[in-house]
Amino acid sequence: MKQIIFTLLLCFTFVYASELPAYVAKYDKSLAIELYEKELKNGRNLNGTYQALAGLYNETGKVGLAEDCYRHLLEINEGSYAIYRSYLEFLYVNQHYDKLRTVVQDNGFDQSWSQFLVASSYFKEGKFDSSFVISKTLSEEIGGKLKRYSIEGNELKYRSPALGGIMSTFIPGSGKIYAGRLLDGLQAFSVVAAPAYNAYYHFSKTGPKSVQAWIWTAVASWFYLSDIYGSVKAVHEYNELQKFKIIERYEQ
Repeated sequence: MKQIIFTLLLCFTFVYASELPAYVAKYDKSLAIELYEKELKNGRNLNGTYQALAGLYNETGKVGLAEDCYRHLLEINEGSYAIYRSYLEFLYVNQHYDKLRTVVQDNGFDQSWSQFLVASSYFKEGKFDSSFVISKTLSEEIGGKLKRYSIEGNELKYRSPALGGIMSTFIPGSGKIYAGRLLDGLQAFSVVAAPAYNAYYHFSKTGPKSVQAWIWTAVASWFYLSDIYGSVKAVHEYNELQKFKIIERYEQ
């Protein structure tokens, strides 16, 4: 059925030209993509077709194909700031921050809008020092809010993952409490303490030849080492969460 509809629509494209795919895109993006791709093969309205396809590919999750369309648009419209801006915004929305900054640097852009995108890309990665350096060169209207939140990000007090690991080395679970996870810390302590006590009990009862004592020692050691690693990871996650909270408040 879809093929029949597609064939009929192709017949109407000779009458309605590029208006038909744009209309179809409101109801069936996949079919609209097929129609636009057909226009490309016929070499008709390349500029408008590539722009439409870039948007449709992006909306349907085909980011790689959307970027190919932008590359073709840049070739067709060499030096067009409007196309470059759309391309940079596309990279920003899809979190291709490294590529965004490379494009800006390679093309010598120093307009406020391009520098704002670069500063914002650093900010979204939690690199608040870089976002501050760039945002402070922008006007208050464009970069004022970003500068204020970048300052707040630079003033964050991070906790030491190494210290979290050391704390759990001496007192199991204390590193997770240091990372703000009280219940996890208490649970980790009990998980390590229980098999450690059982190992002690069997050693004291039957001596070093006790198989049960060595089994419980192995279990306690596993949970003990896992807790040390988990404490280091928990502190890392705590620091990332502090960054995320600032980024989230900036976007509200």
